[in-house]
Amino acid sequence: MSFIKNLLALIGLLALVAIGFIYFKINSVDPAIRQEVSDIASHVDLKALMAIQPETAKTYLALANKVAAIEGIEKIDPEVRQKFENLIKEFDPKQLAEFDPEAPRIYLDFAEKMLTTKDPGDAMVWAVPVTEGITVEEVKESLKSLAVQRNFLFVGESPFYKQVEAVTGEAFRHVSFLNFCDVQVGMKMLEYNNAYSAFMPCTISVVEDQEGKIWLYAMNLDFLIHGGKQLPTDLMEGAAKVRTTMLPEMMQKAANGEF
Repeated sequence: MSFIKNLLALIGLLALVAIGFIYFKINSVDPAIRQEVSDIASHVDLKALMAIQPETAKTYLALANKVAAIEGIEKIDPEVRQKFENLIKEFDPKQLAEFDPEAPRIYLDFAEKMLTTKDPGDAMVWAVPVTEGITVEEVKESLKSLAVQRNFLFVGESPFYKQVEAVTGEAFRHVSFLNFCDVQVGMKMLEYNNAYSAFMPCTISVVEDQEGKIWLYAMNLDFLIHGGKQLPTDLMEGAAKVRTTMLPEMMQKAANGEF
């Protein structure tokens, strides 16, 4: 229960103080937890938390409600709970003002998907179903064509299904990885943080599922773009351009048979 109380204290505090409240007004939460939040609030620098945008605070509140509903959270390893409690003690609310305003929404979406699917894979990717009647080859050619029109370089394809067949000697459903790159944006990403190389090149997988339906998958770039402190303006603009190119301009259009 201590784990829940501490987590609710942090998230609930950030949410409500930022929009002008001190008292934790959630009827479904145990009164003792609300009191703990109120006690903590009395010792917090409100000016630091007021830097958080109201909509951001509301998102934290929604996340707090979801966390409270998780069954079995008290069974988490005691060592993990202790590390979390230590993190709470050392937490400086001023740090939140440095985060991208979209960060809470990104992580709330992630939490919602995780609670629903219990699978991080589903929670971290874009998944776009391909319209019935469009073949694998058609959707792949569509992706390449749409990329060229947007100066998004196609840098190669890995036919995973052929590799499976070569190793096992048995046929396998179609799974291939198409790689794309915007060199200018890639350079900016690497100059900012070499760890971003792990996201390069941008990959869209074309997958035939167990029922024969075709899907397009790609890493959700919102985590990279908005998940932490705000990116420099030029890098933010470039990364946003790549995101727009990949999801609405390529994946969604190719899934509908557009060229």
